[in-house]
Amino acid sequence: MTAQVQSEIYRFKGQGIENKECGLTILELPDKVVLLFSDLGDATSVTDAIPQLATEIYLERYKTLSPDKVVVVEHNGEINPSLFKQQLAQKHNLIYAPRSDELHLVTLKWDGQAYVSPRWKKLKSPQIDQLLPFLCNQSERK
Repeated sequence: MTAQVQSEIYRFKGQGIENKECGLTILELPDKVVLLFSDLGDATSVTDAIPQLATEIYLERYKTLSPDKVVVVEHNGEINPSLFKQQLAQKHNLIYAPRSDELHLVTLKWDGQAYVSPRWKKLKSPQIDQLLPFLCNQSERK
């Protein structure tokens, strides 16, 4: 299975008027796109913003796809924002290897304009086994 992987710091409007940041890793697979959102430790939780984040990324980058071809995963673990930014600056595509107990599949409904009604489900081992090879640093793949 081939996949295009890219990671970035994604800026969005959090609760209130301040801009917020989260970690975003995108896996572009032949038949779908996986969006992995991670907290970077500021006041707005990725959990609270998942529908907004998924909608923004879908409308900005993937609106030619059917909305059901976008898979959303949330990483609930701690990520060091400085390390994340440093690795991005060094052009690392694969930023970190999240622990399996920190990954949750987020099921969203598309209402015609936005993703709504999030439901979280902890990923099980077979699902994680499919994702983790793409999320690990190259040196950790050996």
